[in-house]
Amino acid sequence: CNHFFVTALYCCRPKMAKRHTGTAGPLGLFAFGITTTLMMLKGLYPVPGGVMLPLAYVFGGIVQLIAGIIELYREDVFHGTVFACYGCFWIAVANGSGSIIYFCGWGLLTFGFWIISLRKNIGSVILFTSLVPAFFLIASGEGTHPTSPDVLNAGRWTAFVTGCIAIYLGFGTLIHDTYKILLPGMAPMPEWFPLCCWPRAPRKPKVRSIWGLRFTPSEQAYYGAGSPRASLGSYPGTPLEPPPVMEVPGAAAAVASAAAAPPQALPVQA
Repeated sequence: CNHFFVTALYCCRPKMAKRHTGTAGPLGLFAFGITTTLMMLKGLYPVPGGVMLPLAYVFGGIVQLIAGIIELYREDVFHGTVFACYGCFWIAVANGSGSIIYFCGWGLLTFGFWIISLRKNIGSVILFTSLVPAFFLIASGEGTHPTSPDVLNAGRWTAFVTGCIAIYLGFGTLIHDTYKILLPGMAPMPEWFPLCCWPRAPRKPKVRSIWGLRFTPSEQAYYGAGSPRASLGSYPGTPLEPPPVMEVPGAAAAVASAAAAPPQALPVQA
């Protein structure tokens, strides 16, 4: 009776439009790539004008931070964390110059992102592979050694290449989303590559609720894959299971005695 009531309540619920949240990956990649390339060119070839710092603060910082929040809302933890971190990085750089410790810390964080990117696509691995030495070269160039300016320029050129890779990945994501074409470097990392064959942690089964009623995968299995209740959970292909049987004390003995008793004739009324 309870299952029937819940099914009827679900079927009679008001129809609501399904919400779709678009990916903010291209926006974050463009914010990072364009800001990085322009800021590195400004360091290599100083030009008059104060438009670069506002660009780094707004586009590279705030916009990239918003892109990270959107990706976290879409449950994309890796890209959301990366965009939010580098958005804060450009906000801090726009408000003041960095130091050796500052760039070394970001280099270590980027190295951690590089390890995690080995489970992502090839372009992400190449991007973080070039970004890690860029941070450490820029940190080395902040010192007072006679060769520091040359090391700093080498780090800026490496960061410039990294920004170009980020812009390429942004266009690759847009082209794949629009034309369903996979550009070179957008494919996932092969399974034979080291660190790509690590076992994935099993995910916990999702329990969704409608009007305060919670449904578990075992309840969805009772209704099968084609019923309205089965579409609520994360296992739509669960095979049909027999309904639960309620055991009543003495019920089996009563049924057996009734089946063994001879049939009685009904009284005939005159």
